Amino acid sequence: TSRSWSVKEGDYDEERVELCCRIMKTYCTGKVKGVSDPVKQKALMRTSLQHYDLENKGSLFLPQFMQASHLMSCSMDEEVAALFMERFGVDGKLDYDVMVEALYPGVF
Repeated sequence: TSRSWSVKEGDYDEERVELCCRIMKTYCTGKVKGVSDPVKQKALMRTSLQHYDLENKGSLFLPQFMQASHLMSCSMDEEVAALFMERFGVDGKLDYDVMVEALYPGVF
């Protein structure tokens, strides 16, 4: 599976995933009070997702991921959340480290 974020023409699902990613990244930008440091934004996104990782295993189940995304001002339906799970999932759970790395490529 591709980890790229290119949107194919007519691919509505990809557009919805892309939009959700933009909303979550915008939240992380605004939350840091105008600080444009991508390292801080990336850390905030990871912390926001990790907050719902009750077992502290580095991954989230679908309901936990939906709660975490809601925390970042992004209300997504199960269909879109399932696309994230498909792309960043391991054994039916979302690996948020992989997701955060994909959303902030080249940021350490």
